[in-house]
Amino acid sequence: MIVQLLEVSIAERHFDRYLELAIALKPKLEAMPGCIFIDRFKSLSRKNVLLSYQIWRDDACRTARRAEDHHRVRTTDRKKIFAGYRVRVARMADDVGPGRQDWQAARQGMACGDPEGPMPRYAVVAEAIHPELSADVRELCESYQSVYRGGRFVHLADVRDEQAGRDLGQQLSEGSAIESSHIVKIIRDDGTIERDAAQP
Repeated sequence: MIVQLLEVSIAERHFDRYLELAIALKPKLEAMPGCIFIDRFKSLSRKNVLLSYQIWRDDACRTARRAEDHHRVRTTDRKKIFAGYRVRVARMADDVGPGRQDWQAARQGMACGDPEGPMPRYAVVAEAIHPELSADVRELCESYQSVYRGGRFVHLADVRDEQAGRDLGQQLSEGSAIESSHIVKIIRDDGTIERDAAQP
Protein backbone atom coordinates (compact mmCIF):
# COMPACT_ATOMS: atom_id res chain seq x y z
CA MET A 1 0.00 0.00 0.00
CA ILE A 2 1.06 3.55 -0.76
CA VAL A 3 0.92 6.43 1.71
CA GLN A 4 0.94 10.06 0.63
CA LEU A 5 1.65 12.82 3.14
CA LEU A 6 1.05 16.21 1.56
CA GLU A 7 1.89 19.06 3.88
CA VAL A 8 0.83 22.53 2.72
CA SER A 9 1.33 25.99 4.16
CA ILE A 10 -1.66 28.08 3.15
CA ALA A 11 -1.58 31.83 2.61
CA GLU A 12 -3.69 33.17 5.48
CA ARG A 13 -6.17 35.04 3.30
CA HIS A 14 -6.93 31.81 1.39
CA PHE A 15 -7.07 29.38 4.32
CA ASP A 16 -10.85 29.22 4.73
CA ARG A 17 -11.35 28.96 0.97
CA TYR A 18 -8.87 26.09 0.74
CA LEU A 19 -10.72 24.20 3.49
CA GLU A 20 -13.99 24.64 1.61
CA LEU A 21 -12.40 23.20 -1.54
CA ALA A 22 -10.86 20.32 0.42
CA ILE A 23 -14.16 19.40 2.07
CA ALA A 24 -15.95 19.46 -1.29
CA LEU A 25 -13.23 17.30 -2.87
CA LYS A 26 -13.13 14.56 -0.22
CA PRO A 27 -16.13 12.47 -1.46
CA LYS A 28 -14.75 12.47 -5.00
CA LEU A 29 -11.37 11.19 -3.84
CA GLU A 30 -12.94 8.54 -1.60
CA ALA A 31 -14.95 7.23 -4.56
CA MET A 32 -11.85 6.71 -6.71
CA PRO A 33 -10.65 3.13 -7.24
CA GLY A 34 -7.95 2.14 -4.77
CA CYS A 35 -8.54 4.92 -2.26
CA ILE A 36 -8.41 3.28 1.17
CA PHE A 37 -8.25 6.29 3.47
CA ILE A 38 -8.08 10.07 3.19
CA ASP A 39 -8.22 12.82 5.78
CA ARG A 40 -6.87 16.31 6.25
CA PHE A 41 -5.37 17.48 9.51
CA LYS A 42 -4.54 20.93 10.87
CA SER A 43 -1.17 21.38 12.56
CA LEU A 44 -1.43 22.12 16.28
CA SER A 45 1.95 23.90 16.33
CA ARG A 46 2.18 25.78 13.02
CA LYS A 47 -0.42 28.28 11.87
CA ASN A 48 -2.16 27.66 8.53
CA VAL A 49 -0.40 24.33 7.92
CA LEU A 50 -2.46 21.35 6.79
CA LEU A 51 -1.54 17.70 6.27
CA SER A 52 -3.36 15.54 3.72
CA TYR A 53 -2.92 11.91 4.81
CA GLN A 54 -3.88 9.40 2.13
CA ILE A 55 -3.58 5.62 1.80
CA TRP A 56 -3.90 4.03 -1.65
CA ARG A 57 -3.93 0.41 -2.79
CA ASP A 58 -0.99 1.02 -5.13
CA ASP A 59 0.87 3.84 -6.85
CA ALA A 60 -1.14 3.49 -10.05
CA CYS A 61 -4.31 4.34 -8.12
CA ARG A 62 -2.61 7.26 -6.38
CA THR A 63 -1.33 8.80 -9.60
CA ALA A 64 -4.56 8.20 -11.53
CA ARG A 65 -6.27 10.92 -9.55
CA ARG A 66 -3.89 13.47 -11.08
CA ALA A 67 -5.77 13.13 -14.36
CA GLU A 68 -9.00 14.22 -12.73
CA ASP A 69 -10.46 17.69 -13.20
CA HIS A 70 -9.83 18.58 -9.54
CA HIS A 71 -6.08 18.32 -10.14
CA ARG A 72 -6.24 20.95 -12.86
CA VAL A 73 -8.25 23.21 -10.56
CA ARG A 74 -5.75 22.70 -7.74
CA THR A 75 -2.86 23.48 -10.11
CA THR A 76 -4.54 26.68 -11.26
CA ASP A 77 -4.99 27.91 -7.69
CA ARG A 78 -1.70 26.63 -6.27
CA LYS A 79 0.39 29.77 -6.71
CA LYS A 80 -2.26 31.92 -5.07
CA ILE A 81 -3.17 29.58 -2.22
CA PHE A 82 0.02 27.71 -1.23
CA ALA A 83 2.82 29.49 0.60
CA GLY A 84 4.79 26.23 0.53
CA TYR A 85 4.40 22.46 0.36
CA ARG A 86 6.13 19.17 1.09
CA VAL A 87 4.99 15.86 -0.37
CA ARG A 88 6.18 12.50 0.90
CA VAL A 89 5.20 9.29 -0.90
CA ALA A 90 5.90 6.09 1.01
CA ARG A 91 5.24 2.36 1.21
CA MET A 92 3.90 0.67 4.31
CA ALA A 93 6.78 -1.03 6.13
CA ASP A 94 5.45 -2.15 9.52
CA ASP A 95 2.85 -1.52 12.20
CA VAL A 96 3.33 -1.27 15.94
CA GLY A 97 0.73 -1.62 18.66
CA PRO A 98 -3.06 -2.15 18.43
CA GLY A 99 -4.44 -3.17 15.05
CA ARG A 100 -1.02 -4.31 13.84
CA GLN A 101 -0.93 -5.69 10.30
CA ASP A 102 1.73 -7.74 8.54
CA TRP A 103 3.21 -5.75 5.66
CA GLN A 104 5.88 -8.32 4.73
CA ALA A 105 4.19 -9.15 1.42
CA ALA A 106 4.04 -5.48 0.50
CA ARG A 107 7.75 -5.15 1.26
CA GLN A 108 8.74 -7.57 -1.49
CA GLY A 109 10.29 -5.61 -4.34
CA MET A 110 9.92 -2.36 -2.40
CA ALA A 111 11.61 0.58 -4.07
CA CYS A 112 14.49 1.82 -1.98
CA GLY A 113 14.64 5.38 -3.24
CA ASP A 114 17.81 7.26 -3.99
CA PRO A 115 20.60 5.97 -1.71
CA GLU A 116 22.33 9.33 -2.07
CA GLY A 117 19.14 11.20 -1.26
CA PRO A 118 18.43 13.19 1.87
CA MET A 119 17.75 11.50 5.18
CA PRO A 120 15.52 10.48 6.89
CA ARG A 121 14.02 7.77 4.71
CA TYR A 122 11.29 6.61 7.13
CA ALA A 123 8.41 8.17 9.00
CA VAL A 124 5.99 7.12 11.73
CA VAL A 125 2.30 8.02 11.40
CA ALA A 126 0.33 7.41 14.60
CA GLU A 127 -3.44 7.73 14.60
CA ALA A 128 -4.91 8.85 17.92
CA ILE A 129 -8.02 9.98 19.74
CA HIS A 130 -6.19 12.54 21.88
CA PRO A 131 -3.61 15.23 21.06
CA GLU A 132 -1.46 14.78 24.16
CA LEU A 133 1.81 12.84 24.04
CA SER A 134 4.16 11.76 26.81
CA ALA A 135 7.13 14.01 27.45
CA ASP A 136 9.65 11.53 26.03
CA VAL A 137 8.11 11.58 22.54
CA ARG A 138 6.48 15.03 22.41
CA GLU A 139 9.55 16.73 20.91
CA LEU A 140 9.95 14.05 18.24
CA CYS A 141 6.50 14.41 16.67
CA GLU A 142 4.29 17.02 15.13
CA SER A 143 0.63 16.70 16.05
CA TYR A 144 -2.35 17.41 13.80
CA GLN A 145 -6.12 17.53 14.36
CA SER A 146 -8.56 16.20 11.77
CA VAL A 147 -10.46 18.79 9.77
CA TYR A 148 -13.26 16.32 9.01
CA ARG A 149 -13.61 14.22 12.16
CA GLY A 150 -13.87 15.66 15.64
CA GLY A 151 -11.62 14.10 18.26
CA ARG A 152 -9.25 12.49 15.73
CA PHE A 153 -5.53 13.23 15.57
CA VAL A 154 -2.33 12.18 13.82
CA HIS A 155 1.21 12.36 15.22
CA LEU A 156 3.90 12.40 12.53
CA ALA A 157 7.67 11.97 12.92
CA ASP A 158 10.62 11.50 10.59
CA VAL A 159 13.00 8.75 11.74
CA ARG A 160 16.43 7.63 10.53
CA ASP A 161 15.63 3.96 9.89
CA GLU A 162 13.05 1.23 10.32
CA GLN A 163 14.25 0.16 13.76
CA ALA A 164 14.01 3.74 15.02
CA GLY A 165 10.48 3.75 13.64
CA ARG A 166 9.61 0.57 15.55
CA ASP A 167 11.07 2.00 18.74
CA LEU A 168 9.13 5.25 18.42
CA GLY A 169 5.98 3.39 17.40
CA GLN A 170 6.26 1.25 20.51
CA GLN A 171 6.69 4.33 22.69
CA LEU A 172 3.67 5.95 21.08
CA SER A 173 1.56 2.81 21.37
CA GLU A 174 2.13 2.68 25.10
CA GLY A 175 -0.20 5.66 25.31
CA SER A 176 -3.83 4.62 25.64
CA ALA A 177 -4.98 7.24 23.11
CA ILE A 178 -2.94 5.77 20.22
CA GLU A 179 -4.95 3.49 17.94
CA SER A 180 -2.23 2.52 15.48
CA SER A 181 1.32 3.45 14.49
CA HIS A 182 2.39 2.92 10.88
CA ILE A 183 6.05 2.84 9.90
CA VAL A 184 6.44 3.93 6.28
CA LYS A 185 9.42 3.91 3.94
CA ILE A 186 9.81 7.17 2.05
CA ILE A 187 10.30 6.74 -1.70
CA ARG A 188 9.78 10.39 -2.65
CA ASP A 189 10.25 13.57 -0.62
CA ASP A 190 10.22 17.00 -2.18
CA GLY A 191 8.68 20.44 -1.99
CA THR A 192 9.40 23.98 -0.91
CA ILE A 193 9.15 23.51 2.87
CA GLU A 194 12.57 22.78 4.37
CA ARG A 195 12.68 19.47 6.22
CA ASP A 196 14.07 21.01 9.38
CA ALA A 197 11.46 23.74 9.26
CA ALA A 198 8.76 21.08 9.04
CA GLN A 199 9.58 19.90 12.53
CA PRO A 200 7.73 21.42 15.51
